[in-house]
Amino acid sequence: MYLFVVFVFLLLSRGAMGNESNRIIGQPVYPGEEPRSKVINGYRVIRGERPPIDYNYISTDAWEEGVLLVKFSRHTERHLHENPPYTDRHGVTRFNLIEIDNLNAAFSVQEVTQYFHTPALRNNHTERHKAWGFHLWYKFHVDKGADILRMMEAYLALPDIEMAQPVFRKTLISGEKMTARQSEDATTRKSSDTWLPNDPDFNDQWHYSNTGQTGGTTGADISMPEAWSRETGHNDVIVAIIDSGVDHTHEDLAENMWPNIGYNFASNTETIVPGNHGTHVAGTVAAVSNNSVGVSGIAGGDGSSDGVQLMSLQVFSQAGNDGFHLAPV
Repeated sequence: MYLFVVFVFLLLSRGAMGNESNRIIGQPVYPGEEPRSKVINGYRVIRGERPPIDYNYISTDAWEEGVLLVKFSRHTERHLHENPPYTDRHGVTRFNLIEIDNLNAAFSVQEVTQYFHTPALRNNHTERHKAWGFHLWYKFHVDKGADILRMMEAYLALPDIEMAQPVFRKTLISGEKMTARQSEDATTRKSSDTWLPNDPDFNDQWHYSNTGQTGGTTGADISMPEAWSRETGHNDVIVAIIDSGVDHTHEDLAENMWPNIGYNFASNTETIVPGNHGTHVAGTVAAVSNNSVGVSGIAGGDGSSDGVQLMSLQVFSQAGNDGFHLAPV
């Protein structure tokens, strides 16, 4: 059985303690009276919980070297639009904001890029993106030996900066290759309160329906046949697989793939490079059910082309990983 999470964004934070021993640095500061829900540019923006996390308990190996994520305060919006960052003759990036430019010089900030700038979004920020502040996020590039926590604390002390945090590493835990065995004699089994597909490997998916077939505990499952008696999937629903690439030509997946397949954020191209893990997760979500091939997907339909659509948003590749922040947008 594979337990999976289609997408989890863990913002781990480690804070260096200053003179105030009870103060954790690195956490966003939200005044108690400030509402979590606001209307900005006509869009309702609801901010989720961001509990303070102490960086002291996290190894520096947890984040990428030489990069810091910085979000500017909303009041700098017009200035940033009218004054794009540039590199001076000393190789330091400047914004024409004195305090920030001084820190950029002190930490030798060599390059700055907009964090949510991508060809997938046509290199543009819509009004909705701006309401959520995506255009205010920048990635600061410095020497790999730079003290990212000290740098983070320095920028957080400035009124022009709302947030700052490292770029955390993401690691793919490999999955087995998804195979599709075909059945010559398979039948769909139905009753008033259960629905069972005819896929030949369904019986091996004990986590869907555990009858003790592998020596496990009968009933220790997610009661999938009972859920299927109510709904097997719907092709109006699109599920994004934010993972390694999905094998969109796989015989047990192709019918349920989104027509445009997806996007490769790891390489900033439209070419999806299939990976075992992403393909396996896609199969768990929506392998075509009741087609006498391979396994059954949780929302793979009933064999009449009515499963959910799978969109492959690739963020893991052999060449490198990227786009975890962009894929959900």
